[in-house]
Amino acid sequence: MATKTKTKSKTRKAPAADKIIGLAELIVTTAAKKKDPGVDIPLRALSNARYNKDRRIIEMGTKKQARNFFNLSQARSFMQTVLIASGCKRLIDENKTSRMRAIRSLKTWKWRSRLCAKSCMSSPASAGASPVS
Repeated sequence: MATKTKTKSKTRKAPAADKIIGLAELIVTTAAKKKDPGVDIPLRALSNARYNKDRRIIEMGTKKQARNFFNLSQARSFMQTVLIASGCKRLIDENKTSRMRAIRSLKTWKWRSRLCAKSCMSSPASAGASPVS
């Protein structure tokens, strides 16, 4: 029994890839000018949601939140946004799909594996000591 695989046309995915490339170029040119690179993200709050009666769905409003790199409280969320965009671009280039949770776990897995490798090297358990239970 043959299984059907759906392939989506590249014309549909090209606008998303172009937006990600444009975002990256904007960040690089802003940083090259020695200015604070930033990204405007739709505000994810109840105050920015509305119900569309015709389509019977909840839609995001037009309010935006700025995430800037040199703002100490926003630097982490800015870098996470860039990393997620990078993962999405990679998936688009490979013509694959994934859940957002998998993309998030990919970026943190690399960091955690490096951290775990460093901590395992220096732990007493790796030196031959038995763990206490």
